[in-house]
Amino acid sequence: MPGGGGRINGSDAALSILIAKVVPDFVQQYPGIELDLVVDNKLSDIIREGFDAGVGLYEDIPQDMVAVRISEEMRFLTVASPEYLRVSPPLSRPQHLLQHRCIRQRLPGGKRYAWEFSRGDEAFSLDVPGTLTLNNSQLMVKAACNSRGILCP
Repeated sequence: MPGGGGRINGSDAALSILIAKVVPDFVQQYPGIELDLVVDNKLSDIIREGFDAGVGLYEDIPQDMVAVRISEEMRFLTVASPEYLRVSPPLSRPQHLLQHRCIRQRLPGGKRYAWEFSRGDEAFSLDVPGTLTLNNSQLMVKAACNSRGILCP
C-alpha cells in the first residue's frame, strides 16, 4: 500500500474545491498517504518551495508546468445581501452592475478578476466598479454578507 506524504499549495478557493471533490476519494483509496495542504494566495514556484503539486486556475499555470483538471468547468453566481439589494438600484442584467458597488477579487498573479458572463454562445466580461478588492474568498463572502456590495465568488 502506498505511503508517505504530499504537499500541495493553492488559493483558499482552489483548495476548497480540492477538499470537496478530490480529497474524499483520495484518502479512501490511499489511507497511508498524508496530505499537507497549504493555502497560498499568490503564484508560488511550487518546485522551489518544496511542493509536490499546486492547485489553481488554468489561466495562471506557467507554460512549463503540467496541468490536470480536477473539476468540471465551474459556473459562478453574483450574490449580495438582502439589505444591499433593498437600498440599491434595480439589477436584472450584467451591465447594471456598472451602477453598483462590487466586491472585486485580486488574483494570485496580481491582476484583478474581470467578471465573466455568458448566455448561449455569447460570452463577455466586465471590469466591475467597487471600493473593496480582496484576495481571500472567506473575506469576500463576509464583506457581501455585511452589505459591502455584490460578489461574484
